[in-house]
Amino acid sequence: MAQKVRLCAYVLGFLAIAAASPLRAADAGYQPQTFSEQLVSSVVYCGLGIFMAIIGFRLFDLVTPGKLDKEIVEKQNMAAGIMAAAIILGICIIVASVVA
Repeated sequence: MAQKVRLCAYVLGFLAIAAASPLRAADAGYQPQTFSEQLVSSVVYCGLGIFMAIIGFRLFDLVTPGKLDKEIVEKQNMAAGIMAAAIILGICIIVASVVA
């Protein structure tokens, strides 16, 4: 269990660094001017947010006992599905506040 917690700490540290690097460009005063720059910026932030949400859900699944995806898909556990949705929404709110 200690190895899982240590792995989660390393991954969360990596995600914090990954989220902070695009924000440095925004702090430096860079603002996309053309439509293509805005489109690329939106795609990068969208991809970063989706990646971080997936990693956060997988980390939660790794730390908790059992496999949440198997509970939802194979056993049709409605409570596990609601919990997974709440976890993903919570992680997405955190990611959105970091990126915005």
